[in-house]
Amino acid sequence: MRKTDRLGQAESRLLYRYLTLFLRKRYVLFWFLAGGVSFALTEATFSLLGETHVLWTQLFFSFLILAALPAGYIFLAMNFPKLEEILSPISSLQDEDLVGWLYKESRCLFNDKSPLAWGPALLVTALGTLTVLRAGLQFESSLTNLLVVIGMQAAFLMCGHSAGVFVRILLFEYRIARLPLSVPLFGSCYQQISVLTRYIYCMSLAVLIEYVGLFFAVRLTPFVNPHPTLPWLAILAVTPILMLIFGVFQIHTLQRRIKLHHLENLNTLARDILKVKPPNYIDNLDKTIRLVELRQHFEADREWPLSLQTIVTLILSTAAVVSQVLLSLDFLG
Repeated sequence: MRKTDRLGQAESRLLYRYLTLFLRKRYVLFWFLAGGVSFALTEATFSLLGETHVLWTQLFFSFLILAALPAGYIFLAMNFPKLEEILSPISSLQDEDLVGWLYKESRCLFNDKSPLAWGPALLVTALGTLTVLRAGLQFESSLTNLLVVIGMQAAFLMCGHSAGVFVRILLFEYRIARLPLSVPLFGSCYQQISVLTRYIYCMSLAVLIEYVGLFFAVRLTPFVNPHPTLPWLAILAVTPILMLIFGVFQIHTLQRRIKLHHLENLNTLARDILKVKPPNYIDNLDKTIRLVELRQHFEADREWPLSLQTIVTLILSTAAVVSQVLLSLDFLG
């Protein structure tokens, strides 16, 4: 199979894709149906055992973890081939070389068959289980406590797996920002920058939503000692703002490299004008003036992707950090 064909098969290496037993083209619907089934079974189990519980906690684990994480991962894999069209106008790599580079990156990002993909998942599962055991659950029945801990193993595995994916995505952003460039002097890169920036915003907001869900789940869950859960909340609280800052800096790096690329092209044109024999001073002066105007135009280009989306995402992410600080002070007080 050619690499161009393989690039569109990134989702075939996903465990979640194999677990999508039906509605494969509507995988989002499938996973939210799976979340609904999980929610119904959990509610039935609690009712059967006569236990009181917090409804939000069940909604969070059923839909924001069991449903949203697999659906989001499959969505990223299925849309990954679109990066070829996005990066092709600004990369100096030949089409086949760019596809080969993206294929190599897709093997790193979307390869659940690799043992390394599940290392973070196993680590988070082990540490998460220890945290729950240390925090202690306050259900009346020991059987209920045991069933809850067993049921949380799937959530821990999925969260750990997603954490590894996000780290690999950050490394991928770093490598995109340093791709060899070949941008036409009058070519516009607005669309490419806009799409890449939108991905960064979406991922930061996704992690922020997960934090808010976990915040209320931990806050409302009747732990005997909630202090062991604070490190997890703190890590998840700072993650959106760190992802946003890191991603925006990579876009800045890419925009600056494109700007410098344009300026270097102008310098090359200026040198070519001066080399013309015999020199036509009036014509050269006119061309030089136009080059100076173009240079001023490119030098005025923005190097930072500052927009309303950036500001709003930054404010929300900062609010998450502040809320976590207040929660920690409340617990410790």
